[in-house]
Amino acid sequence: MRIRLLLLPLTAIYALVMAVRNRLYDKGMLRSRGFEKPVICVGNITVGGTGKTPFIEYLINRLSSRKVGIVSRGYGRKTRGMVVGTADSTAQEIGDEPQQIKKKYGKIPVVVAEDRNRGIDYLFARAGVEIVLMDDGYQHRSTRASKYILIMDYARPMWDDWTFPAGNMREPWTGRHRADIMVVNKCPANLSEGEAEGIRKRLGVKCPVYFTSISYGELTEISSGEEVTLGEETRVVAIAGIGRPEPFFNELHCRFGAVEEIKFADHHSFSDSEIDSIRELALSQSGKSVVIMTEKDAMRFPAQKDINCYYLPIKLKVLFGQEIETDLLI
Repeated sequence: MRIRLLLLPLTAIYALVMAVRNRLYDKGMLRSRGFEKPVICVGNITVGGTGKTPFIEYLINRLSSRKVGIVSRGYGRKTRGMVVGTADSTAQEIGDEPQQIKKKYGKIPVVVAEDRNRGIDYLFARAGVEIVLMDDGYQHRSTRASKYILIMDYARPMWDDWTFPAGNMREPWTGRHRADIMVVNKCPANLSEGEAEGIRKRLGVKCPVYFTSISYGELTEISSGEEVTLGEETRVVAIAGIGRPEPFFNELHCRFGAVEEIKFADHHSFSDSEIDSIRELALSQSGKSVVIMTEKDAMRFPAQKDINCYYLPIKLKVLFGQEIETDLLI
């Protein structure tokens, strides 16, 4: 907390710069480009771990009757420029989240590009899509989306945070008013209507606000893609390189009695020495441990011959019996 207080002057400067930048875009003094066909932007203000990728997957399923394409910056990739994802694309080439989507939804065109407009042009003109989902583009204002969906983590409300560098927000939370839809993600499955209404009032936005929770699926073997069931006596080495790994670790502790946690930074690229260390830890445990990671981490972690590696997929559910109407999206 003391460090945060020391950073507050820089935070005030950063917040002012971002506020002025947004104002210039709002007034048309900085140029942004729109498109004739729908472009749906899914983004956040709080950096990391809000659950954008599961929500993108939710939209893919929700819009299954339309031809959808994905454009992303491809955070963490080692390439530059525009890259069209293929079945053989690696996380180093297109980023872990685009790779995850391409692997799961093989027929959906996926493009990564720093210049999001160029990627959108490709998807509409060359890939023949009807709708583009733009991942993590809320602050990429040179692209003007037709709809903006803002994701907030239930456990990290924006009203309790600051902008960089003292806090974790990319811009002042007044930016929430640009949203056409807000989603409060990672809520408890038993969230009450009363608490939800309190959050709506605290947000103070005019757009619809939805509440979602995540559930975990069956363990899936990395090499074969087959679902497996492991006994609760299984010893686990759990690794996570995501924005907020606590729910993942908690889920594993509920399933297994012996779980050793290893945390990495979001989008972490595993080195050979780190992989060797994880292997040695798994092999050194009494009775030999399995390695379990998030689905996103599995995009960056190569299958191993001498240890069993699995990932734990997640699925998003809209609470209170609601679904986001497609009329609000298009």
